[in-house]
Amino acid sequence: MTHEPQTNADARRFAGAVYDDANAEIGTNAAGERVVRIDLTYGRGTGAVEYTLIVALDAAIALRNHLDAAFAAAGVDDEPGADVDPEDACPNCGERRQDLLVWFENADQVQCESCGHVYAPRRAAKTAGEPRSEPRSW
Repeated sequence: MTHEPQTNADARRFAGAVYDDANAEIGTNAAGERVVRIDLTYGRGTGAVEYTLIVALDAAIALRNHLDAAFAAAGVDDEPGADVDPEDACPNCGERRQDLLVWFENADQVQCESCGHVYAPRRAAKTAGEPRSEPRSW
């Protein structure tokens, strides 16, 4: 992959602290809302600086979608082929990453780890209820 040199406008637009590490968790706040906690760590310089964002689940999903689009536009792909077909995506939040769509053992349902929704993907409907010798997988 080649990178174009930044223009002065790009350099100004992207100036600021560059956070080196990020972590995210989904939970419930005191008001009972599902939220995403995003922890960012800036480890450069004399000491680590941490910054925490608490984001509504819908806003976090929108952020993920924007990041996915930005990565795709920039040619950044961390795991090619790791997405399920669009018709098998989570109907609640649109999640398509295989590692976040977990099959229940010996069942025809998946739990989305992004939003917690449980559903039967379209591909499971074709063979629902049939005995299997192996657990389902993508």
